[in-house]
Amino acid sequence: MNDGVTEGSADSEDSDRTGQRRGLLRRVVAGPVGLPGRTRWVWALAVVVATLLTQIAVVAWPLFAFGRGRRRAWVAATAGLVLYAVLTAFVVPRVAPLAGRVQLPCFGDVVAAHHWGYCVLNRNYVVPDLAHEVEAAAIALDEAQPGLRIEYLDGGFPFAGLPMLPHLSHGDGEKLDLALVFRHADGERGGGSPIGYFGYVQPATAELAACPARWWDLRWDFAALQSTLVQGTLDADGTEATLQSLLAREAVRKILIEPHLEDSLGIVSDRLRFQGCYAARHDDHVHIQL
Repeated sequence: MNDGVTEGSADSEDSDRTGQRRGLLRRVVAGPVGLPGRTRWVWALAVVVATLLTQIAVVAWPLFAFGRGRRRAWVAATAGLVLYAVLTAFVVPRVAPLAGRVQLPCFGDVVAAHHWGYCVLNRNYVVPDLAHEVEAAAIALDEAQPGLRIEYLDGGFPFAGLPMLPHLSHGDGEKLDLALVFRHADGERGGGSPIGYFGYVQPATAELAACPARWWDLRWDFAALQSTLVQGTLDADGTEATLQSLLAREAVRKILIEPHLEDSLGIVSDRLRFQGCYAARHDDHVHIQL
């Protein structure tokens, strides 16, 4: 009789543990969606958007399995943020090379991020060949114009598989956006807007614009914001020197640039291309690829 009771109790405990494990697995898969109340959709959307921006933020999703209630949800979100920071700073840069991507320097002397946010968001990873070509071009540029460095914008994510929005072609790690060189009021040279994008070099006349102004395409003119976004004036010499240093690298197969900017700089190359009227403008930055 006692043996039967003991065996029954053991079976019940095993069943309880199995049920607990299954319940935990369901909560991990559900993540923030498993939270009570309508705010769960806000948390879920936040993690999805953060993942689309960074690729790595998905690590926060399972942490919400341990959050119940508004306060615990904030604890889970904070823990996810800390985990993301640790992975971004210490783990991903060491693991990404195993997947064929390397991190561009954030604060280098000849190659650097135009804004530190590109590093924080893990958008500064490219294939090793592209990193080598950019560094070589930057060294040549520094020799030609001491102190002038290449400042990059969006590159790629640490791992293949997730497209880098809003770009259509940065998923393979073989593309990189570079800021144009502007001369600022303090004499410093750098990108034309705080993040490098959307501070355009306008064509001298409307007739020189490659495409008509249309609200429904992807050119994102942001005309009303130009006086706020554009900082300084185009440094034609610095921009031309940057492009020439890139064109000297045979592995750089294509550079996307607006035709009016190409003409005004006086650079002639069959590797300078127009991206077309259904893609973002390229007179605030240029796009290079192997």
